[in-house]
Amino acid sequence: MSVEGDLDLAPGYESQSEEGAGREGVREGVRSYVLGLALAIALTVASFWVARTHILYGPSIPVALVALAVAQMGIHLVFFLHITTGPDNTNNVLALAFGVLIVTIVVTGSLWIMTNLNDNMIIGNRINGNGQDTSDAATTGPTGINIFGVSPITGTVISQNVITHESLDIVVSTPSDVEADNNDLHGAGRVGVQNVGAGTVDATNNWWGCKDGPGVYPCSNVNGPGTVLFSPWLTKPAK
Repeated sequence: MSVEGDLDLAPGYESQSEEGAGREGVREGVRSYVLGLALAIALTVASFWVARTHILYGPSIPVALVALAVAQMGIHLVFFLHITTGPDNTNNVLALAFGVLIVTIVVTGSLWIMTNLNDNMIIGNRINGNGQDTSDAATTGPTGINIFGVSPITGTVISQNVITHESLDIVVSTPSDVEADNNDLHGAGRVGVQNVGAGTVDATNNWWGCKDGPGVYPCSNVNGPGTVLFSPWLTKPAK
């Protein structure tokens, strides 16, 4: 007795009693996948056309792209994953829902973490006799403050710190701009600020160990291929 009429089957998906029944079943399955592939390609081409065309009204383009994306997901669910509302698909639906939940948690958590990486402030510390940093944030000698990042992190401020007995008082290796001001850099002819990143370090209004400014012994100096702004400077310690 056939029960096909009682089941909600995806296109080309055969019931358990019909699996392996013959070449007709195989042809139906292949026909389903080919149809799904054709529809998916058509929706992809349509998405590129919508994104590039000047025929559509501008504000409607994002709405059209969202609609095409939803349709694309529907095609994959029905023709490739065989997700339907039938009772035999309960486990598949639950697995899909769980996967969507995990992806949502990962994406949302990542965005939250990335947002909170900005606006860091290093203020009011006395730093003395640190060691050399190693691994991916390696420095060439004992370092007071080391700012390292591979992604743009904005709003980093280094201020009102007193750094002594270091080979490198402040090292910056990040593609973003960094502000360092009102620090006492007692490098005694060593490196006060080293910029090895692509961003600019605004190191104005710092005490470089003497009143003559960076590069004049016994003042600290600037170093590295990156841009360091240091003028004007303080002619007496900030603290």
